[in-house]
Amino acid sequence: GRLRVSVVDDGAAGPALALRRQVYRAGRHDDRDPFDAEARHLLVEDAAGGGLLATARLRHFGPDDDPTGGYTGRFYDLRPLAALRAHLLEVGRLCVRPGPAHPDVLRAVFAAITAEAERVSARYLFGCTSFPGTRPDVHRAPLAGLAGRRLEGALGAGIRPRGGESVPLGALAAPGTGVTEPLPPLLAMYLALGARVGRHVVIDRDLGTCHVFTLLDARAVPAGRLRALGRLAAAL
Repeated sequence: GRLRVSVVDDGAAGPALALRRQVYRAGRHDDRDPFDAEARHLLVEDAAGGGLLATARLRHFGPDDDPTGGYTGRFYDLRPLAALRAHLLEVGRLCVRPGPAHPDVLRAVFAAITAEAERVSARYLFGCTSFPGTRPDVHRAPLAGLAGRRLEGALGAGIRPRGGESVPLGALAAPGTGVTEPLPPLLAMYLALGARVGRHVVIDRDLGTCHVFTLLDARAVPAGRLRALGRLAAAL
């Protein structure tokens, strides 16, 4: 009862765009882009009137739609994903309001994403999962640790960066200093659900981040976690 969750069309996405402006543009520039009009926007609000706590942009691609024309397709060659001819849900611009975090915000976000994926019968969820800054070497330890979670087979070989600046994950050996860094919470939750990542880190100068392609097969989610997310989604 402490959170209120909704998924709205672009016409009602003003609060989401305001939070994105704060998080991604330091409040200086509008974060709207052409992909917003094709998407639905997840809003997680403080039910006591404390405003928007988190948002995400969700875009459904059916078997006959072309995901290569979406936001993630700007950075990665998604033709192998399109060839699966499956229902897909692209998850992007997921951000949480800066400051002390409500402990259940990310759980509510993933529960709502689960409900949306079930609504559109999505087999796969995909997107770009970011690390702060444009220097992958700063995040050498957690990125090197992703080596065992890379996509394999045709998807792993085929989903590659579309030009721009990128670094192979294999080139980022973990430092031997014993220094560790936690994964970004979003990526940690994806991996806990069974997600896999691409083989490269792509640098995004526009947002000042570096990111990895992330793909979650809904059939790989552990049954217990899926039931828990479903119960939470029903309660939101």
